[in-house]
Amino acid sequence: MRPGDLLTRQPLLDGLNQGLHCKLTTVIAPSGYGKTTCLSQWAAQCPYPVAWLSLDRLDNDQERFWSHLVTALRQAFPSSGEATTAYLAASEAHRTERLELALLRDLQAVGQPFVLLLDDLQVIDLAPIFDTIAYLLDYLPDHAHLYAASRGTLPLKLARLRAKGQLCRLEVGDLRLRPQEGVRYLSDRLNVPLGEDELALLVERTEGWFGGLHLAVQSLRQSGDPARFMQSFGGRQRDIAGYLMEEFLAEQPSEARQFLLQTSMLAKMNGDLCRAVSGLADSELLLEQLYRSNMLIAPLDFEHGWFRYHQLFGEFLQQQAARPGSGQVARRARRRRALVCRARAIRGSGRAFSGRRALRGKPPDCWSGTSRSGDADEIC
Repeated sequence: MRPGDLLTRQPLLDGLNQGLHCKLTTVIAPSGYGKTTCLSQWAAQCPYPVAWLSLDRLDNDQERFWSHLVTALRQAFPSSGEATTAYLAASEAHRTERLELALLRDLQAVGQPFVLLLDDLQVIDLAPIFDTIAYLLDYLPDHAHLYAASRGTLPLKLARLRAKGQLCRLEVGDLRLRPQEGVRYLSDRLNVPLGEDELALLVERTEGWFGGLHLAVQSLRQSGDPARFMQSFGGRQRDIAGYLMEEFLAEQPSEARQFLLQTSMLAKMNGDLCRAVSGLADSELLLEQLYRSNMLIAPLDFEHGWFRYHQLFGEFLQQQAARPGSGQVARRARRRRALVCRARAIRGSGRAFSGRRALRGKPPDCWSGTSRSGDADEIC
């Protein structure tokens, strides 16, 4: 991303500054929401030194991970990290203390306020690394502040930190561009004959997803017909679809990919509906796992019973499901019929509609009213 494409968002910077009063600050959002960009802008104006560690999948090794962390710490404090370096250099038989204690000694020895920032923490899945991070959080010196950016929920128990007011969280709702911010971002970067209402529509279509707006800017700059681009913009547009394939769908195991394609027809979904259209008994668990990994899935209620796909992601998934040779078209038709039958059966049984609050007090037609072939249309 070029410097001219950056957008300064003071409320986000202020939110990150609040983390300087906490032990841990988490920035959790899917790819394309500007986590690293925002943290970079914040680090440049942070009043304390920032030791920044950008992670990749090769860091799923304890010695490599903590060695790289010490290197990041030494970028900010050249004489730091001696205890951890000595621990890592010693053979296992000659290590006289635990790794956690060596790390704590080094963090304590810094002796002044500082930030330790771990970017792309979602690439780490080695449990012992998170066990050590959890231990550090329990005993972190008051002058040390840990910031962690990730696409998915971190495997850490944070209830105690939250209860003590030692946890600051920024999530999708914080990173999502507000309508005025999105329009300003587009108008500052585009030299095309589009009015403010059309730009606002583009922001609405992306649901404030920064990555989607950035791709729209690139495409509009190359488009010879902005009006036609606006009519065709969506999850099926080439640049958007390519990004969603590379950053989201291709990363998923086979079962999750099939689940996403099979449920793409649903405008609203819960475990029962997903089980009806996918045939997977563990649909509720899969749905929650995909949400926790931030797969552009949004909850519709506080209990996380009902969800929906980001509209661009939903359109992209429908396009992929309908591709020739995928076998999804016939299966979708059969699942749709099964869904209508299931809706009628549940209505006939007198079972209460559990998503009533999530759907603003009005259940979809397939759960009430007279029987008809279009019962599932509001959900599908």
